Amino acid sequence: MHSLFWDITLAAVGSTIPVPPKAVDEPLLLAIEAAAESAREGDHSALVTGTIETGRVRVGDPIEIVGFATVPLPATVAAVMISGARTDSAQAGDNVGLLLHGIEKIDIRRGMVIAAPGSVVPTTHFRASVYILEKSEGDGIGPSPIAIARRSKCVRPT
Repeated sequence: MHSLFWDITLAAVGSTIPVPPKAVDEPLLLAIEAAAESAREGDHSALVTGTIETGRVRVGDPIEIVGFATVPLPATVAAVMISGARTDSAQAGDNVGLLLHGIEKIDIRRGMVIAAPGSVVPTTHFRASVYILEKSEGDGIGPSPIAIARRSKCVRPT
C-alpha cells in the first residue's frame, strides 16, 4: 500500500507540474564546481565537475575554458560521466564529470566556465547598476543577501 500511495502521488505531480524546457539548442555552458588531476602519470588531463547550464557535450568535442585569464584555454572532451557511469553525451540539466585532454588541473579553478569554442568572450571589466536596499526596505536587522546569482548576462551598450 505504501508503494501505491507514492505511485499515485508522483503521477499526480507529474501530470500537474510541467517539466521546464531544457536549453539544449544553445551553445554549451558549464560552470566548473571542482577540478581534479587525472589518475594517469604524465597525462595532460584534468577531471572537472559541474552542471550543464545550456547545450550538449559529447566525447571528442572541442571546448574552451574561460575565466580568470584574457585568453580562453582550449581542450578536448575525452570522457563524459553521469553519476559515475561513462556515457557518450550529456545535455542541459545534467550534473557531469568531464575528463579533458590538453589541459592540467593547475590551470583550472572553480568559477571558470566550459563553453563551446567562441561562444563566451572573456572580459576583465564591466559596468553595473546596483540598487542597495535601505534598512527600512530589508528585514530591519541589517545587510543581508536577497539572492545569489550564479551567472549574469552582460550586454555591451550600443
